[in-house]
Amino acid sequence: MIYEHPLAYLIGVEGMALLWSFTGEFDRDFVDARIAEVRRLLDDEALADAAIEVARVGTTEGYRIWPLGG
Repeated sequence: MIYEHPLAYLIGVEGMALLWSFTGEFDRDFVDARIAEVRRLLDDEALADAAIEVARVGTTEGYRIWPLGG
């Protein structure tokens, strides 16, 4: 099973942006905004329980079970 949590994904994206800023790509305002966004995401109750578990399937099986796939 794959555990997909949108909150983890979003925090990861913000984390990547913070890593870029660490190398001098962005200024203090950018860093402060990313940290504020992480705080906002952690406080968002709608994201707290938004995780799902999904089974990994191959491409052929994925298209077979996809509603528009056939």
